[in-house]
Formats: sequence, C-alpha cells, structure tokens
Amino acid sequence: MTSNRVERGAAVPLALFVLVVLGVLIGSTLWAAHVESRAGHQALQALKARLAAELAWPDVVDRFDSLGVFAMVPGDSLVAGLWAGAGGVTTGVVVHRLGPEFFLVDSEGRAGVSLSRSAQPTFRSQVVARLDSTVDSATGRATVSLRPLTAPFWSGLPRVD
Repeated sequence: MTSNRVERGAAVPLALFVLVVLGVLIGSTLWAAHVESRAGHQALQALKARLAAELAWPDVVDRFDSLGVFAMVPGDSLVAGLWAGAGGVTTGVVVHRLGPEFFLVDSEGRAGVSLSRSAQPTFRSQVVARLDSTVDSATGRATVSLRPLTAPFWSGLPRVD
C-alpha cells in the first residue's frame, strides 16, 4: 500500500514540472519572435530613410536653376526642400556652394514617428556636383546644368549624431 502512495504523490509534481518547461519554451519562442519583428521593423524604417535621401537629391539637381543657386556665393547654404511623405518619412535637402562651380547637395531622410529624433532611423546622402555649361547646336543658346561627379566623389553616409 505504501508503494501506491509514492506513485500518486509523484504525478502532480512531475505534471507541474512539465507544464513549467513547456511554458518556458513557449515564452522564449514568443520573445524571439518579438525581437525578430522589431528588428525587421527597424530595418524597414532604415531602408525607407535611405530611399528618401537617395531620391531627394536628383530632384534638386534637376531643378537647381529654379532654386536660385546662381545667387549664392561660395560658402553660402540654401535649404532646397523639406518634404513629409507617407508613413512618417521626412526628407530635407541643403545645397552648399563650395566654390565658383562646385556644390555639395546634402540630403537627409528620416523614417518613423518618434518623439525622440535620435530614435528615428536616419540616412544622409551627400553629392558633389559641378556646373556644366554647354551650347545647344540647334539654337546656339548656352545652357547650364548641374552634374553630379561620379564616385568616389559622392557617397551615402549614415548620419552620426
């Protein structure tokens, strides 16, 4: 009769132990899924910031003549645009005149809605461009355009605050 009592008394603690082990396994799996989800969200926001920065500067280069960059003297800066896009993406572009014919186009993309600016993924793209004047063979008119220099004279730099 004593052997039956020992067997019955071991079943409840063994069942509790199995439940605790299963709870820990399920909890750790859910925690890992949560961490992966957050990492994926942050990677997506960083990609949005990079895309916003990379797509902003060509627009400014294309329409530089309407921005009034000819009036700038070397050392001047001009805010060429601030845009707010869908999904909390913001972009700002600043043009710096480096010399008589060289410009630095600095675009910065931010993604995500956060009260803290340091918590937002940020990407900065800087392009050195040069004024290029050509004469149209058909009309004989001189045209001036802004042409970005090829790599390695421009680079996409992550923002470090």
